[in-house]
This record gives sequence, structure tokens and C-alpha cells, in this order.
Amino acid sequence: MTRRIVGITTLVGGALAAASATFPVGDSDLYWHLATARETLAGGLVRSDAFSWTARGVPVATDQWLGQLALYAGYAAGSWLGVLTVRTAAVALLVGCIAAAALARRPRSAVVALAIAVPAILLSRFLWTERPELLGTAFFAGLVLLL
Repeated sequence: MTRRIVGITTLVGGALAAASATFPVGDSDLYWHLATARETLAGGLVRSDAFSWTARGVPVATDQWLGQLALYAGYAAGSWLGVLTVRTAAVALLVGCIAAAALARRPRSAVVALAIAVPAILLSRFLWTERPELLGTAFFAGLVLLL
């Protein structure tokens, strides 16, 4: 990638990530994800629900463990500000990869490329919460960019 594309994507990703940082931490499942990550670190992947009284012992999916660990690492490092930092970094990566993919296809016209990227960026806004899916989507966008 050229320096121009890297510069533009860093600017766009950083600006929208900074805007996302103004949203408060408040996903209702965040406590469950943090507790699951804590238990994963203590004893391996959590394979059954240990936190609800209505579904205690019911098998749970283990497909979000890496995102949960990243959120927990942010929480362990800096409490809620750490979680916000992880979320903001993931938003920057996601938006930056979307913009970079568009700019790689239209390197001569940054305005047209970013106009093409706007719908994807707007749709990604629904993921800008402190959930493991945000991290998975950000890394998927990075994979698409690499391919």
C-alpha cells in the first residue's frame, strides 16, 4: 500500500474511532463476557453456562473466547477505560480496513473510494459496542484487505 492510502485510512479510522470513544460503555452482555474470559483464563474454555440461574450448566458456544479475552485484558489493564480503549482500537481497525480496501481498488480517486466505503462504514456502526463480535469483524476486515 502506498503512503497516501495508509495516511488516509489512518485519518478516517482514527477520526471515527475517536467519535466512537464518546459513546459510553454499556453493552448489557459485557459483564457476562468479562466473567467468561476470567474463567477461561483460570481453567480453560468455558463450555457450559455458569452464571445464569435459568440455564446453569447448559452448553455454550466457545467461538468468542479470543474477543472476550481481549476485552478482559482491557478491563484488567484499565477498568472501564481499558474496555473503552479496546473498543476504540477495534473500531479504528475496522473502519481503517474498510477505507483501505476501497482505496486499494480506487487509488487515483480518494474521494470516490471513500464515498464507496461510506455504506459499509455506516453499516458497521451497529457493531461499535464492547462485544467480541466487534473484534472478530475488525480482524475479518483486515483479512479481506490482505486477500
